[in-house]
Amino acid sequence: MPKVDGIKLVRHLADIGAKCSVVAVSEYPAYLGMIKSLAASLSLADVAGIQKTPIGHVLEGILHDRRVAESGVD
Repeated sequence: MPKVDGIKLVRHLADIGAKCSVVAVSEYPAYLGMIKSLAASLSLADVAGIQKTPIGHVLEGILHDRRVAESGVD
C-alpha cells in the first residue's frame, strides 16, 4: 500500500477495536509471519497471510471459507 504498510494497518485496526477479517498479501513470507504474530498479540485472531505468487486460487479459497463461516452454507 502506498501510504500505510500492513503492520501500521494491523495496529490501527487493533486500536479502534475492529472486528474484521484481514488478508495480508506480500511477496515475503517473513513479513506475513510478522503481521500474523503482531495481529495475534493484539487479539486480532482472524488474519490470513498469502504470498503474491499463488494469489488467485489461495485468495478465492480464503474468501470462500469466510462466506461459508458467515452463512453456514457451503
